[in-house]
Amino acid sequence: GFSTLLIDEEMEGQRPGAAEATGERRRGMQTGSMSQSMPTFGEDGDGNGLQRGKSSGGTGDANSPDHRKALKDKKHSFMQNISVAVQTPELETASDDSKNALRRNSSLDIAQKKGKILSMKTKLVGGGKKKIKDGEVVFKGHTSWSIVLAMKKGAKFSHEYFSRYTSDEIDFDSCLSTEMMQKSRQFTNPESIHYEQYAPIVYKKIRESFDITEEQFVESLTGEIREIPTPGRSAAFFYITKDEQFFVKTINKYEHEQLQRILPAYYHYVTSNPGTLLNCFVSNFSLVTHSNGHIRMVCMLSVFKNDLYIDRKYDLKGSTVNRKATPEQIGRPNATLKDLDFEILYFKPDVHKFVMEQLAKDADLLEELGIIDYSLLVGLSEVDPEDLDDEEIYGSDLPWYIGWQKDRNKTMRKYRVEMGIIDILQGFTMRKHGEYFMKSIRYCHPSAVSVNPPSKYRNRFVNFFKQKFQVKVDS
Repeated sequence: GFSTLLIDEEMEGQRPGAAEATGERRRGMQTGSMSQSMPTFGEDGDGNGLQRGKSSGGTGDANSPDHRKALKDKKHSFMQNISVAVQTPELETASDDSKNALRRNSSLDIAQKKGKILSMKTKLVGGGKKKIKDGEVVFKGHTSWSIVLAMKKGAKFSHEYFSRYTSDEIDFDSCLSTEMMQKSRQFTNPESIHYEQYAPIVYKKIRESFDITEEQFVESLTGEIREIPTPGRSAAFFYITKDEQFFVKTINKYEHEQLQRILPAYYHYVTSNPGTLLNCFVSNFSLVTHSNGHIRMVCMLSVFKNDLYIDRKYDLKGSTVNRKATPEQIGRPNATLKDLDFEILYFKPDVHKFVMEQLAKDADLLEELGIIDYSLLVGLSEVDPEDLDDEEIYGSDLPWYIGWQKDRNKTMRKYRVEMGIIDILQGFTMRKHGEYFMKSIRYCHPSAVSVNPPSKYRNRFVNFFKQKFQVKVDS
């Protein structure tokens, strides 16, 4: 499928916190081209037709008493429509009973079960703590705005295309492309952006297997996007949707080719193993621009997608060399801890059996595909004694695992546990062969370094969790 999109950057600007004022845009589709009409706004940009120095009812002096009164009445009327009564409790002077009642009333408000987006009240887990959101909103004028705008338009284009395309034939080598012309004040002529989406039917099937509807996916990807700091030593750019259901990450040419290589095996595995802990890839696309060159991107389902406050987060590989967070890293918000920081996590027998079997099964696939350098991302969200029991809300189909971990005083604390295997696009290349050889000599203990051949990497990975994940024995 080939089509042309016209993007007007001046009309598509977004600002943090601004409401969507344009409404749903209807786009006429025809072979070879797409066009769209957009409403016109006044100078205030609020969609109400107001002009600076003029009232909505006609012309007049901006400093006249009648004009100021009209604007004041309009603002008062608008604020009445959005006002919300808020009661702020005085926690310092409140009684213990009042505190407990307040914490019980801030329990989870569940909308749907596992695999669905969860809606929640103001928070939440851990005695009223609120989830910290990394990064900044990408809006018009941001250095990444042109990339995010093209990404959104590409998602809309593919959604509309497949709403008319009924074939479900699996083709791992297929590619859906379109040419976008992006207008900007900086350019006399529109800048051409070429958008390509790889194996679109395959990824559509993957989304379906994880209960992600097309409407939900395109709504998340075309809404507010945040650019978050790059974790670790990667040079990639990371973006996250407002609902925090999906991550978008830039990948290099090698990682893109790796994903294309493993896609058939990956697709058959994840669609037949709904309990897999492997990172869920839901889209793969690229942008080719005159200014930024070839930008390859992959969209993934977030590991922490249930809007929980994460007390501690770990990136675990099973290695020991340089696998301890520094004091500077620990002091950062949303710090990611490492293997030597991780204490034993206890599960009920049935949960422990399932997790260990799934970890081994997923690691077996990665070994067959020759993948190394993957890790298990684990998030712990403490369950307060006052919180409702999870099984009372969800039944046995919990959207997370329940585990226990001892604190410094050897007291067993209860946590909601979310986890997923990430970074699964690195093969054991010649460069990795050389790194493994040099570090083995330097540290005199090959299994302690991060890089290892696929079979050794798999065995060390699984054995690490045999030690760190234990069965909880009721006392």
